[in-house]
Amino acid sequence: MNMEGGLLAFSGPSERDAVLHAAMATNAWTVYEKNGTPMRSILVEIESGAVLTVRVTPSLALCLISDESIELGILRQKGFTLAAYLEAPLKQIQA
Repeated sequence: MNMEGGLLAFSGPSERDAVLHAAMATNAWTVYEKNGTPMRSILVEIESGAVLTVRVTPSLALCLISDESIELGILRQKGFTLAAYLEAPLKQIQA
């Protein structure tokens, strides 16, 4: 997703849920950054699980949604690993 909450791609059963989670993640991210807090990631627990957003490039972020069966540490590690893997290819596309 871009840092304004627009989805570039998603994988999952529902586009509506993907848009909702992206909007929620972007809103939380924006609140912290407006307060001058530099962000690399944000992890939000929700009723059905968790939403992890990790900045991949200055204008793109990766948003992962998990259900309650996934431990938060595992979600965080997967998110950071995937973001690191995607950083170089996404920078090339962005250039």
